[in-house]
Amino acid sequence: MPKYFKVTVQLLLFLLPIGLILSIISHIPDFLPKVKAASCPMTTKNCVPCTASELYCRLEDGEEYGYLGWACQNNNPTNIKYSQYRIDLITQMGGQTPCGEKGAFMVFSDYKKGRNSTKSYIKAINAGLHYAYPKCGNCTLLEFYQSYAPDNPEVYSQRIAEIMGSPVTKNTKISWIVENRLDDFINAMMHMEGFFTFSGDIQSDVALTSYKTPGERKMLISVRRSDGNIYTRKYLNDNEYTNWERNGNTQANVTITTFENDSDQQVLIQSARSDSNRLTQRYSVNGATWSTWVSGRKISGNVSMTTFISRGSTRMTSFLSVFFTSTEKSLLSQSVRGLDDQVYSRISNDRINWTDWFGSDGETAEDIEMTAFSPTRNVVQTRNSRVYGNLVFQASRNKSGQLATRYSENGLQFTAWEKSRQIKGKPSMTAFQPGTRNVHPDSSMLFQSVRGSDNFVYTRYTVDGANWSSWKKSIKTNLDIEMTVYERGIINILYQTIVGTDSRVYTRYTFNGKDWSAWESSTTSKSKVTMLNFLPDIPENARQIVTSNRLYQAVIRSDEELYMRYTSNGFSWTNWERF
Repeated sequence: MPKYFKVTVQLLLFLLPIGLILSIISHIPDFLPKVKAASCPMTTKNCVPCTASELYCRLEDGEEYGYLGWACQNNNPTNIKYSQYRIDLITQMGGQTPCGEKGAFMVFSDYKKGRNSTKSYIKAINAGLHYAYPKCGNCTLLEFYQSYAPDNPEVYSQRIAEIMGSPVTKNTKISWIVENRLDDFINAMMHMEGFFTFSGDIQSDVALTSYKTPGERKMLISVRRSDGNIYTRKYLNDNEYTNWERNGNTQANVTITTFENDSDQQVLIQSARSDSNRLTQRYSVNGATWSTWVSGRKISGNVSMTTFISRGSTRMTSFLSVFFTSTEKSLLSQSVRGLDDQVYSRISNDRINWTDWFGSDGETAEDIEMTAFSPTRNVVQTRNSRVYGNLVFQASRNKSGQLATRYSENGLQFTAWEKSRQIKGKPSMTAFQPGTRNVHPDSSMLFQSVRGSDNFVYTRYTVDGANWSSWKKSIKTNLDIEMTVYERGIINILYQTIVGTDSRVYTRYTFNGKDWSAWESSTTSKSKVTMLNFLPDIPENARQIVTSNRLYQAVIRSDEELYMRYTSNGFSWTNWERF
């Protein structure tokens, strides 16, 4: 089995305007060693990876990377220790013999066999067959844990009762639990024993972005789980993806964006709100090695970012440099909601050097939506086979419950807020060019979609950034709305998706921005739907037409698992698959 070693990689980041050497911290490898007993197959469970320095990390001899706890990798939900005496009890009650042992614990060939054997072991204890449980046959939960966890039976039994819920207490008889709630009992024991696995605990919307590797693009996926940590993985192709990497913590959704500068150099930026309510960020130039997390100002809510093309002179100030942009330049704009509910914005041309934060006049009650838009086609800017606008638009729900919209030519100084209808939640915005790419588009349109105070979806657009169409009313939703442009070959298609009041996902599209398809209903979701226009193949030149584009949708269903599907033609979709 190959060994992995922690290394500190010194990379010269060519994106910086000055030469700066950055130490990139080591990261958990994409493909981790599989911890198992020699005579047993590898577990199929999605166990949580860890490093040697982490509490509860269990590793093979000589390895620095492994998995949390023994339970998941051993298919042994409650960490039953290995002994022939216990094996005999298990088989006597109909369970199966373990395939081996590791770390003093039994190892089962798969999770189902391990769980069934756990049931048999508890049934044997309840039947009074285990010498270490003299009161069982008729013992209480507390008496059970006096033998099972003798160091702290009071705490264990109380916590198990809390997890299982009414009517279970520490004085409930094990015989009643075996008869009525055995599966719930095992689930609670798994929680206490540390069965660390990625299963049913995603507590955020899904963040998606794509980035370049030699010859192709990859997808990066990030979520927040119930432990408050950020988990990120790479989607390599239809049948291959990396392990989840656990790094950083957040109280809100995770934001990921890919910034490409004028020289076709990219950087991935991951942002979140930490447990201390601070903006925290890290970045990567290759999707594999990441910088350390850097904390910034205190914020509330989520972080918003967009790329735009600056056409005027913008003074950039930071602790490293002062410079001016006198020509068109790709810039990254970032906005947050401060603890005072003001909107704060800043920009960067390299993701390291940022301007100071510029505050706004006017309070916001929700997160800020941002996008770049060029009001007329002759000022649409193309960078690296992508189209960006030269105005930064922001939209949010203000303290009066109104939709408030404004824009900026430099990402810092904004127009006054234009106020509109009463809304709920965070608005959605996207720029759309009807027609065909690389051919003259009919026009540029900026779309806004909101959830009204009556929960209906309302959509409008502008072609000049100032004069808006009337609102068009559609179906109801209880969550925020998602819009994105799908590039099908040379044709642009605008997609809109929501979660209806029946918890089902609804999707529709338009070719011209005015005539919409009917809503298509699919799976259920407890989260807002996330969409990504994904281009697996990188064009060799700006004139090449790539037809392999896919539009991905991602949701968190009621089981708190991630599900995804895609279309490669804009009409027929793959089945939803748990990711």
